[in-house]
Amino acid sequence: MNPTEPADVHNADLVRSAREHGLSRRLAAANRWSRIAAWADGRARRAVDGLSR
Repeated sequence: MNPTEPADVHNADLVRSAREHGLSRRLAAANRWSRIAAWADGRARRAVDGLSR
């Protein structure tokens, strides 16, 4: 941040970027949950595979 800029300009910038990132944050959360689900699914399959041997 340029020290000569007023702080409120910087804050408005942060608010605007936060608003723009609102959607991507939701997408990231959905992506994280799908990764967790895929990981759990993979563990379950490996467990079943181990039992069937």
